[in-house]
Amino acid sequence: MSATTVTLLATDSVGSRRLFAHQPHAFQAALAQHDVLLRAAVQAHGGRVPVDLGDGLLAGFCHPVEAVSAAVDGQRALAATEWGPLPELAVRMAVYTDENAFLVDGARNPVRRQCLRLLAIGHGGQILLSATAAEVVRAQRPVGANAQALGWHRLRDFAPREQVFQLLHPALPSEFRPLNSGWWDRWRRYARAYLTPGVRVGGT
Repeated sequence: MSATTVTLLATDSVGSRRLFAHQPHAFQAALAQHDVLLRAAVQAHGGRVPVDLGDGLLAGFCHPVEAVSAAVDGQRALAATEWGPLPELAVRMAVYTDENAFLVDGARNPVRRQCLRLLAIGHGGQILLSATAAEVVRAQRPVGANAQALGWHRLRDFAPREQVFQLLHPALPSEFRPLNSGWWDRWRRYARAYLTPGVRVGGT
């Protein structure tokens, strides 16, 4: 099995469970429109037919520039859409590039898992980038975009910290709350302190 460069774009509708619980019909209609807009953006930039993640999509690209361009176009299309009774449909995105990936189908694909873990620490309206994808963005500035370093963060189920970047574009918001990665570090500290062999939690 030979290594190759793999770039994935993952998206997720933030707060989808709450929206579905309170306004199920409006949310289902909005999600259908969301799928149309994002699939159009992916296909316009040469992405492979995306995988349906329920309230998001996962698409593959030959080059990070294509994935970043699709992400920017997708966010701009979402921002320009009226969502009926819903106040908004906030979608977070992540672009993950691995230059030494092995092609494995389905959920076992390690690049897919890493991309989804990166996606999970973002916020609605935000586009996160892996370090390799950010290098390409800074070098080529696709669609006027740039990359901002957000520091090193630990992704769930991956021990080493990863350097995380945010995509910047003049037409997109750039101010967000801190990334949602702190809870994983807190859990690891708790596990080391209380769940190591021979330690009884809550006992004496």
